[in-house]
Amino acid sequence: MLRTFKEIRERVKEYGRKFYVVIPAADDETSIEAALDAKKDGIAQSILIGDRKKISDILSAKGSSPSDFEIMDCKDYAEAAKIAVRLCREKKADILLKGHLDTPMLLKAALDKNEGLRTDRLLSDVFIFEDPLWEEKGGKLVAITDGGITPAPNLEQKKQILLNAVEVYHRLGYKRPKVAVMSATEKPNEKIPSTWDAKLLVDMYKNGEIKDCIVEGPMALDVAALKWCAEMKGIQSEIAGDVDIMLMPTFEAGNMVAKVFVFYMKRQIGHVIKGATVPILINSRTDDAQLKINSIALSIIAGIQE
Repeated sequence: MLRTFKEIRERVKEYGRKFYVVIPAADDETSIEAALDAKKDGIAQSILIGDRKKISDILSAKGSSPSDFEIMDCKDYAEAAKIAVRLCREKKADILLKGHLDTPMLLKAALDKNEGLRTDRLLSDVFIFEDPLWEEKGGKLVAITDGGITPAPNLEQKKQILLNAVEVYHRLGYKRPKVAVMSATEKPNEKIPSTWDAKLLVDMYKNGEIKDCIVEGPMALDVAALKWCAEMKGIQSEIAGDVDIMLMPTFEAGNMVAKVFVFYMKRQIGHVIKGATVPILINSRTDDAQLKINSIALSIIAGIQE
């Protein structure tokens, strides 16, 4: 069971094969730094799509030879996204990593009905952070989902988002991931849709419709994080204080909570989008190269290795 991003990166190095990341709109320093670091760390090689001169100039300025990478000249970012998706479809790239183009532009190419990376599954973002409350206990990886794809998921979509995250955790070595269906209170109330959806998802789990995990909810953040909060509230819980996956009610909630760990707490984090034929990495243009390295390594384990 992997507990830190360092362990994830080390596990990837043990696979003994080369993985390829394709980056459309790679003509910016953050994308180039991610490509350089992934290569240096022995995690993945990158195919860079964008303005060839800009890419070459950035590589040279960082002391690397442009000949060390496959560079595809394309100044039109929409076309760059299409080229990147095609390389994934042709199995010439294993992972699609967003460069500094807009997310809708990348997803439009990725979700094209004829030439995209669609499956019959819902796309969802699994954001994982190293839990600061477990630093002295060996570490712990906690997921927030969905934080960037489906704005207001209905019950069936929440089920699919949950299952995508559970699959990621199975790949990380968790036999029965502990899932908290999040809300602001622990009491189901039909007037608060997130609590009622949580109740129905727990019913699905109890009926055997959702398997290979533990599902509880509705659950507030304090109870998910700390067991003593559950005890103070008189809540009987199998997972309080030891939650692996937090299923958020909306992507606004997921996005805001996730960014607390990025910008205020400076945690080691990574993303992966599940549901397409290859892992898709959609990080913010403000994310640093280390986050992208973590995301690449996470994707190799969560989305490629069976």
